[in-house]
Amino acid sequence: MKSIVVMLIQLYLLLLLQILSCFSIETKSKLNFDEFFNYTTFPLLKFSSTGRHLLIQTKRPSWNTNSYENTLWLYDIRNQTKKFITTNLRTSIQPQWSPSGNYIVFLPKNHSSINKQQSEEYIYLYSLHSDTVLPIQIGIETPLALTWSNNDSSIYLAVKSIEEENDLWKDVIQYRENVIRKTSIIYRIDFNSNNHSLPVQKSLIRNVSFLINQLLYTPFGEKLIFSSASVIIENLDDFELYFIDLRNISALSKLTNNEIVETALQLSIDGQHLFFLAWHRSSNKKRFNDTQNRVYSINLANGIITRFGEHFDGSIEGYTITSDARVYILGQLGTEIQVYSQKLSTKDLIHHSGWNGTYESIVSSYNHRSIAFVYSSLRKPMEVYFIDTMSQLISAKVITNENYLFTQRNLPKTKVYNWRNEEDHRLIEGLLHYPPEKFQSKNLPLLVLIHSGPYAASLNRLNLAWNNWATLAASEGWLVFEPNYRGSTGYGNRFLSEIRAKPLSLPGKDILCGIDQLIKDGLVDPYKLAVGGFSYGGILTNWLITQTKRFNVALSAAGAVDLTSTWGMMDIPELISYLYGGFPWEVPHIYQNEAPIYHLDKVRTPTHIVTGENDVRVPTSQSYILERGLRYLDIPVKLITFPKGGHSLSINPWHGKIKVREELKWLQQYGNQSMSRNKSNNSERHKSTYLYNARPTISSAGDFRVSASAMFQALNASCQLSNQTISNRLTQFYSSQYVSASVTPVQVLQSQTQAFVAQFISSITHDFLLSISTIRKTTQSNSLLAGQFTNYYLYTPSNNYVDSYSQSYGNCNCASSATCSLASLIYDSKGSKVLFIVPGMYIACYTIEALLQSNLQCFYNETCINQIQSYFTKYLSMNLTTLDVSLLVQFHMNSTIEDLVNEFMVEEWNSSTIYEGYYKECQPSKCSYSYQAKNDLIYIITTVIGLVGGLITVLKLIIPRLVKMMRRKKEQTKSETGKL
Repeated sequence: MKSIVVMLIQLYLLLLLQILSCFSIETKSKLNFDEFFNYTTFPLLKFSSTGRHLLIQTKRPSWNTNSYENTLWLYDIRNQTKKFITTNLRTSIQPQWSPSGNYIVFLPKNHSSINKQQSEEYIYLYSLHSDTVLPIQIGIETPLALTWSNNDSSIYLAVKSIEEENDLWKDVIQYRENVIRKTSIIYRIDFNSNNHSLPVQKSLIRNVSFLINQLLYTPFGEKLIFSSASVIIENLDDFELYFIDLRNISALSKLTNNEIVETALQLSIDGQHLFFLAWHRSSNKKRFNDTQNRVYSINLANGIITRFGEHFDGSIEGYTITSDARVYILGQLGTEIQVYSQKLSTKDLIHHSGWNGTYESIVSSYNHRSIAFVYSSLRKPMEVYFIDTMSQLISAKVITNENYLFTQRNLPKTKVYNWRNEEDHRLIEGLLHYPPEKFQSKNLPLLVLIHSGPYAASLNRLNLAWNNWATLAASEGWLVFEPNYRGSTGYGNRFLSEIRAKPLSLPGKDILCGIDQLIKDGLVDPYKLAVGGFSYGGILTNWLITQTKRFNVALSAAGAVDLTSTWGMMDIPELISYLYGGFPWEVPHIYQNEAPIYHLDKVRTPTHIVTGENDVRVPTSQSYILERGLRYLDIPVKLITFPKGGHSLSINPWHGKIKVREELKWLQQYGNQSMSRNKSNNSERHKSTYLYNARPTISSAGDFRVSASAMFQALNASCQLSNQTISNRLTQFYSSQYVSASVTPVQVLQSQTQAFVAQFISSITHDFLLSISTIRKTTQSNSLLAGQFTNYYLYTPSNNYVDSYSQSYGNCNCASSATCSLASLIYDSKGSKVLFIVPGMYIACYTIEALLQSNLQCFYNETCINQIQSYFTKYLSMNLTTLDVSLLVQFHMNSTIEDLVNEFMVEEWNSSTIYEGYYKECQPSKCSYSYQAKNDLIYIITTVIGLVGGLITVLKLIIPRLVKMMRRKKEQTKSETGKL
């Protein structure tokens, strides 16, 4: 008896998709406010003399102690391990390796547990062998600088002289004598590093009449070399290099006589050359023009000064000397800091290819070719990296993991943005930080964050801090614009010096032109604009709100409003007198014209102000003046000050966090309010103007760099539509049931399954193509305006309306056909010269038409990708890898995207039918079978022969026995008859 069996069949389909961008991306969460402030930086890297160890200093906020925690770590290069040394570290003097590499000397920040006299100062000696710290008492003077001698048992120490008590003056301060004219004393500290019980000897070397900033010992000629400094930069003669011959300490010799601030002193391996980084800061003596940072060396034997990177047009931000007579230079060009090198014997500067971003704190091992550095980019947090040779720069190994959290956050995407000052047509550059998931979006609220300086720049560098919070602001939904205005470094000396005598108006005009261009390009909502900055960025913020009423909100941090009083009270008056072209009494009209205080009546912007209580760089009083002026003008204003805070809020991390917290609140309160005063009766005309100008900054709309983004977004959307359609239909397919009255044989089941799969593929492919066709027909039939202006171009025949005309590609016009196309090209900056024809890629009336006609052949070729990458470098960072041609099955490199779409963007369909699983699901109660035979001629003959053969065989066995039986019977009968 046969029963009905209901069976659920699970058919497993393996769908292989070998198409660019068709992959799933792990979703990362947005960076939040608290996480932003838990960033770690690396102020110091130093190799030991043996090259076996690397000293690493980290800095991070310590919220429980209301301070920053500076920690020393010892990294063992051979074993690749890191050992903690101390958090009791004072940062005013850098830790130093001993000549043997067995000891590290550093200054503690807190020694109250060791000595009871609070006035006593100590230096600490850390032993690598014993892993112990030896405190060495040095007296009550404040240490300024220190250096090892030629052995591990003595240190040269420079301290600040203590002012003697004066009964005549009591507690009255003589400003120039007591505050500015500080002096120093140099000592030699001798100790036995192997026997801590022996007394420490302190020997006077000599007094000098200035403060010492950095101190070095060289065995070449037994010299102590040091740089002079002053608490106030009002005379650049106060910043020079000197040396003392330790064989004749009475003589103080001067190495330099220039208007340069010498920093970052280093000695060559033989001690014969002194290298230094120079900050050129011109004075009114006009002996030197203001230039970007440079690197020099002095031959200590003959005094000859040599400049390195002489033909480099950017700013040098760091350097290191190697054992093979080479200098590695960290050079800033635009928004990048890259690694360059120059041999001591040549003037050729070599660029070493690395990652896009910022390299800093580079150090090299004297006895090896090893190099360590800190690297970051706006999408990659700061860490320490190590390489054996410079050839490994592109594949450097990361040896720290302090900022791992930030690799797990969806950081804002950033791109370089260019525009021109409309008055002098100077090309200006800046950075745009887009909110997460809104890259290349339009009509966003804008926050302009202005860097300090002015001699600085906004870089492709992730350094999250209270004064560098573009990443956080973008994560809060703002399009953040960081302009590198005139005066910024990295764009040549002329670009740097053009702001003299117009220090606010020229940078201000650069910034306002950048905002205008952003509006014209449609990136920015013109009614949601905010501006802010710190230090010089705060000064420019104060200036900009006097020049326009378009800003909804302003954030002024440590900004000045009256530059005359600022010059009189700040600690770098030389900078102001140079920028303004003279002293206040020499050019009073410039000091008045270029000061926000004299234009304050024009301000209509709600302004938030912050300042440190003890700020002498931009005097605290400037913030009070601004607050009072705006209060009198009835402009919404708020001022907060930070106790004991200086110009940089570096004492208490809570100060920086509260600053940004309150600025975000101010932005939320005023920043998203559309300013009604900006809306006039001709607003429609205004909107039409920047609709017409909503074009890419690259001059040619047919440029691949303009169209590529939209094309690959469309390709990605097609991939997602394909994946989603498959997923939805598979869900339905898996829920279907297969019903039969009896068990289906394996061949029948496989045949039916293949039919099901074929029907499945045909059905979803039809649905997918129907969706694509609907999009194309709707777009074309309505003659919709393409977002890239590739089918129609807008123009304004009059001031009252906007008109359009159709684009043509060759002899084909978009008004009559939507499939017109041309090969996609890359042009020069003027859009007149073709630099590169992108193989397989097209530009068409609509993005979808261009996509369908294009193919991916270029992206299977590494040379082609590198060629494209070279043209993108200036605009954005890309990380592309070639497609794998070996994975192609039915498609080939020249297959158009339309070929892929027609096959549902699936390279190969694989299906399998598991009969054992089906039979197990069936579970029949009994099995029976029957069959029908068909008797043809051959079968009959074979059967007859078989029967005959069988009969013969049987007869062969039976007949002999029957014959024998009959014979026996007959013989028996004869015998009985004879007896009668």
